[in-house]
Amino acid sequence: RRAARAGRVIEGARAVRAPAALAVGRQRAVVAGDAGRAGSAAAVDVGLGAVLDGVAGVAARRLAVEGAADAAHAAARTATLTTALQLLLRLDEEEVAAGRPSRDTVDFHESKAGHLVRIFETNARGEPNAFPLARLRAFDVDAYISRRRAEGAADTTISKELVVLRKSLRLAIRAGLWR
Repeated sequence: RRAARAGRVIEGARAVRAPAALAVGRQRAVVAGDAGRAGSAAAVDVGLGAVLDGVAGVAARRLAVEGAADAAHAAARTATLTTALQLLLRLDEEEVAAGRPSRDTVDFHESKAGHLVRIFETNARGEPNAFPLARLRAFDVDAYISRRRAEGAADTTISKELVVLRKSLRLAIRAGLWR
């Protein structure tokens, strides 16, 4: 899609170049009324063409950069809360294999992540419903806290669940999945 758009921009710039250059050439030639001026008008025509080709090149380069940025951010647009939580759990497994945290830490994170997934990624009928990270806002977290309190969870428990959320979001940022 970006490549097609770049092609249209480049062709559009070339289409603009010819009439604009001819208009400049005609205007100069009419004003001058002699071949000498017409010759310099032709030089202006070439200069304008080079400028417009440069503009088309800049537009094409900008679209190429945007395309690369889009490719880099495509994962960010499709990443879900589960994706971020999986990053945390995968890191926990690697660290346990390296002998750093205990297996209890992994179990703790899995337990707290379960509540986050249950509330954020399950609809009213209990069906799985992916929650995009790009959509996560402070009011979503506030709603999570309110719902957990309504379920009878203690504030310390909710706080621990939010620690898991923060850790997973930090990892998502480092992985380029969330901004």
